[in-house]
Amino acid sequence: MTKVLVLVVVAWMLVGGVAAFQRGDFDDGNCSTIVDTACVVAAGPLNYAEPATLLETCNQPV
Repeated sequence: MTKVLVLVVVAWMLVGGVAAFQRGDFDDGNCSTIVDTACVVAAGPLNYAEPATLLETCNQPV
């Protein structure tokens, strides 16, 4: 069970790393970029979620 959890976490972080690379987050080295990149990596596959489907039930103007 522990090996499966470790595998899931590693895969999650790899997907987040790919998303950060696609966004160009590894180009700069200042602190705000490092924090932003860490957030993108931690979000993992959530970076590829469709915002329109996540906000469908929201009635606020965009």
